[in-house]
Amino acid sequence: RLQTQRHLLDSINTSIAEHISVKDRDGAYIFVNPAFAAAVGLPPQSVLGRKDDNLFDTGIARITAELDRQVLQHDRPVERSILLEIAGRLRYLQVSKSPFLDDEGATIGVVSVARDITELMEAQQRRNQAVMNTIRALSNTVEAVDPYLSGHSRKLERVSSALARRLGCSDGEVQTLQIAANLSQIGKLSVPSAILTKAERLSPDEQRIMRQHIEQAENILSELDFGLPIREVLLQMH
Repeated sequence: RLQTQRHLLDSINTSIAEHISVKDRDGAYIFVNPAFAAAVGLPPQSVLGRKDDNLFDTGIARITAELDRQVLQHDRPVERSILLEIAGRLRYLQVSKSPFLDDEGATIGVVSVARDITELMEAQQRRNQAVMNTIRALSNTVEAVDPYLSGHSRKLERVSSALARRLGCSDGEVQTLQIAANLSQIGKLSVPSAILTKAERLSPDEQRIMRQHIEQAENILSELDFGLPIREVLLQMH
């Protein structure tokens, strides 16, 4: 029975595409499956006893060491996406790490499972780029209606993105600002062209109509779900 179970586990371990490994508390590998060994270009036995700084560049070794430290310190799983170079190509890996326990339940190491999500991430990036291209095309349409807006939205996107990154905002927050900047003037599609193109100072009533373009933007975007708080950002702009 034990031989049958061992054979079954070996078959699963050999055929599975995920990179599976086990380290001791000092960070030395005590087990790797064939997928992990193939990814680093070494036979499985040659990986055993090595540490991450012998297999990966300094940046990746530092990230994995920090994830291992969190697992060992808190005795709980952690998960993170990382980007690293494998066989000369950048790959995105979804890494899950959990405590490796002995028979008494004490943590004696770290179990890692890494899944290659490169194709998924690249597809997401293509979708995001397509969305941004569509939004920028819409922004150009708005600016074509208002002669005073030439290049305004792209400048606003660049400035707000730079400020957000300097402030340490997340990628999602930066993307929110980029989209909101490009859609910040979309409400002007509802403003009469006579007001948009007027060279003289606007009357109080015309100013009131012009200032309504933010509320109009909310109405225009109310049926669109960006998965980000775009409408909230636009309403807060003024």
